[in-house]
Amino acid sequence: MTARLDLFRDAFDLPAAACAVFDAGGEVVTAVRGIRQLGGTAATIEDLWHYGSIGKSMTSLMIARLVEAGVLRWDMTVGEGLAAMPDARAGALQDVTLLDLLAHRAGLPADPSRPGLVRYLLLGGDPGRTSARLLGNALRASRPQRDGDFQYSNLGYGLAGAIAMAATGEDYRTLMRRYVLDPLELRGAGFDRPPQDGSQPVEHRHALWGEKWVALKPGKRAVDDLDIVRPSGDVHGRIVDLARYGAAHLRLLADPAAQAGVLGTLYRPVGCDPEPGVDWNYALGWCVERPTDGRLLLWHAGSTGSCFAYLALDPGGSCGFAFATNAFSPTWDEGFMTRLRAVWL
Repeated sequence: MTARLDLFRDAFDLPAAACAVFDAGGEVVTAVRGIRQLGGTAATIEDLWHYGSIGKSMTSLMIARLVEAGVLRWDMTVGEGLAAMPDARAGALQDVTLLDLLAHRAGLPADPSRPGLVRYLLLGGDPGRTSARLLGNALRASRPQRDGDFQYSNLGYGLAGAIAMAATGEDYRTLMRRYVLDPLELRGAGFDRPPQDGSQPVEHRHALWGEKWVALKPGKRAVDDLDIVRPSGDVHGRIVDLARYGAAHLRLLADPAAQAGVLGTLYRPVGCDPEPGVDWNYALGWCVERPTDGRLLLWHAGSTGSCFAYLALDPGGSCGFAFATNAFSPTWDEGFMTRLRAVWL
């Protein structure tokens, strides 16, 4: 696997990359190659990587645990869930359910107000008040009639997280540690970007003027400061933590009782295919795909715009694959994904 990872890393000139193949029983084989930043030290298997939107399945699992506990319901509406919050009037989202939000079927835009996010990044302000303002803006905005079509939305996960926080009186990260990170013993997992000082893999993006990688220079503030953003993907960890997380889902997928209960909803696609001709549909934080060979695959990718992570599960084979790199290019296409899967499959 190390040789295949080397070939993949060389093909896309990645600064560093790590991967893991794992099974439901906890057996994990890992590999890591490359450097934390150009001119820096070598990446190690203990390094931390941002998981990006893979965190959506983690948020969905946390909410599923609250559904199991009777605190939330899959059919709970935004109107119900935010009724106790001061100044939170659901407006056009009154009848949107938690299931709609987590399956990207609520007809919401991709992100909270971009001007609001930029204002916070440039001018600052209290993160709690900024998040509440952005939540209020989202609830007050007029919406077209929902038709149930798939529309990928980080904002939808922010609203789902707000409902969980309103129901429990606890912040998002506390809920994630209690219901996901600690029970699954993801010991290296945490929140925000890992340190970008060279002690961990530094994120890179392509320079505007060419194909050269340029290291990220973090600002004083980040969108991950905001509770309206965190539920869409706020977790980092080691590659082995991502593998351990994937293995836990393999066990749930193989458990008839789990599949018949609340947790089975996590893996069942909602609604029609996202668009004609695609071979996947979306469940709750998982893309559910049947490749041409007939196997079932569940997967999700994640990125901050300057890193990339990928997690895939093969329930029939009781195995999975995790990958992370400290770079991202918007030019990566289906060819990139095909070659990435070849590292594993």
